[in-house]
Amino acid sequence: MGVYLDRLGLSLDAVRYITTPGPDEIQWLSVRDALRIGISVYNIENTMLGSTATGLAKSFASGGYASAQRAVKNLYPQMRSKGIIGLADAVQACYARAAELRTLASVQYCFTFDLLSSDLSDWGARTYNFPVRPYFTASQVNNRVQQILDSLGYTGDRGPLLTEWHNLALIANLESAAKDKEQGQEILTPTQPAATLPR
Repeated sequence: MGVYLDRLGLSLDAVRYITTPGPDEIQWLSVRDALRIGISVYNIENTMLGSTATGLAKSFASGGYASAQRAVKNLYPQMRSKGIIGLADAVQACYARAAELRTLASVQYCFTFDLLSSDLSDWGARTYNFPVRPYFTASQVNNRVQQILDSLGYTGDRGPLLTEWHNLALIANLESAAKDKEQGQEILTPTQPAATLPR
């Protein structure tokens, strides 16, 4: 089974994910898991807070770890000053700005900001029974990034791209939390201005 899945072009992580359950078990694929293991998915539900570019991408160069770090650095001050509802406005504005800039690096920045906002919303729901906002779900995050990538004319394999961005977002977030803890700061302490994309 694993050899067949490998020949289909699935990553080793995807093959492991699919073949791990026993013969009497089912492994349901969530959007979040798909992002993590490199399987490109698109939900058919309506996308909320998304944007589309008016032209093809000017650059398909990814922003790398620096882009993820900037998004993490700007996320927590936004959360502190405006709350989760303010993050929804920031995500929408971010994708609108990325649609204007038409670069993959700006889309990566927004994806990181969006993904971590979704994580914060989920954490608030689990920890404090806050209502989950319908626009901060893994499927909505995925839809927003897929929508803008479509409009930019991105034809590359999105599975590995989004997995890389997902991993960079998690690493940057963990690094930020570790630094804040070292300095004796709360993780949600405002230290930077509101989230903006570099010009």
